Amino acid sequence: MALYAGFFDWPPMIEFEVLDATGAPTTGSIEVVGGRYFLRPARGFGFSTGASTERTLKTKIEGVPTLVRGNIFVHDGVVGLRINEAHVGTDDPNARFISVSAAIELLPSLCTWRPDDGAARSMSTRFELPGIAPSPAMTLMISNDGAAVITAATPTGLDDFDHHLIALQDLVCFAADQPVERLSLVATLPSGLPVKVLGWNRFPPFDAHTRQPVEYLFRFGAAYAQEMISGWWNYRTTHRPVTQILAGLRYQPGWIETSVNILATCVELFGRVQFPSSVSRRISMIDFAEIETALSGRSGLNRAQRDFISNIKSLAEGRPQKLYQSIDSIVADLGETLGEAGINGAEWKAALIAARNGVSHSGGGEGLTDQEMRAVRDATRTALSLVILKQLSLPSAALARAAERLKMRYTINYREQAIYSL
Repeated sequence: MALYAGFFDWPPMIEFEVLDATGAPTTGSIEVVGGRYFLRPARGFGFSTGASTERTLKTKIEGVPTLVRGNIFVHDGVVGLRINEAHVGTDDPNARFISVSAAIELLPSLCTWRPDDGAARSMSTRFELPGIAPSPAMTLMISNDGAAVITAATPTGLDDFDHHLIALQDLVCFAADQPVERLSLVATLPSGLPVKVLGWNRFPPFDAHTRQPVEYLFRFGAAYAQEMISGWWNYRTTHRPVTQILAGLRYQPGWIETSVNILATCVELFGRVQFPSSVSRRISMIDFAEIETALSGRSGLNRAQRDFISNIKSLAEGRPQKLYQSIDSIVADLGETLGEAGINGAEWKAALIAARNGVSHSGGGEGLTDQEMRAVRDATRTALSLVILKQLSLPSAALARAAERLKMRYTINYREQAIYSL
């Protein structure tokens, strides 16, 4: 997390004291250095090599108690603090909250409905959010202005809320097929007082533009949205890191070869978890479940013992499901939907396997050009997105619309590529 410049108007000078440190309060000025906020103190911070660089300060902003966290940072020979986060409304480092309200790019325009979505839902109905370990289950309400309000059953720390906020932000990114960022975050204390939380961001704003409802892969105004949310939340654990990577490749696109390789891994993993091959197992999943629970419940084991248990699990599962088996399962599950997205299943399978093997084992891309690699990347992202939507019970009409949208978005770039030839 980081506090980027522009998210808050700081006063030119603050008086503060460092928690868990001796000495009287001092003052400091706030500057912008490299797109981040830098606190230049009147009296330097104590610092020694090898010691923690983290510091927590108590101050007031316009008379409001404020907590500031940051790391020692040297600028122009001055040992100051690069500010990572601030809580304007409380200076309690152990504050707990009952709810948070976050503005996320594109979320308001995602709260729509189309006829192909089937039944609509009332936006005044709360969404149930399953727990994401170690965060407990919570509820989500989308306010009239499109802000996401997440509420906990009992007061808890920001970390617990953040697991849910990240899952929601990634889901919006997935639905819009473009990166989005959290624009603001306000937490509510048990007393009802609001606390403006600054710095719980992963990126600067992407300046995402509002899109037409037809352009989204699904919409929160549909009755299926609860099932979509429940499934996505559960996938954060059961199918990790598939959903995290699908969003991550939109936030920070990497090298083509890296993207293709990691997407191939996601395809292999998703197929293994969602469409396990019964032939490859030495013992059925049902028969092995009790044994696996007993093995996984052991604590205090050394490295050799943990490795031996992993070997037992591997033997029970038999030969790991191969990439081609996962691809076959996904192609079979999607059926005509893959063609509706403009993708030739047989060509996609051959190209993805060749690209993955070339990158992983041969140090190259099996002779594929950059454009061909990009076609493999985008076709794989599309296939994964569609199979996730289908497995999360998106209605067939809405799934067909999502496939059509993805076809319109990507086919135009790859008219000469075999993957997109039907």
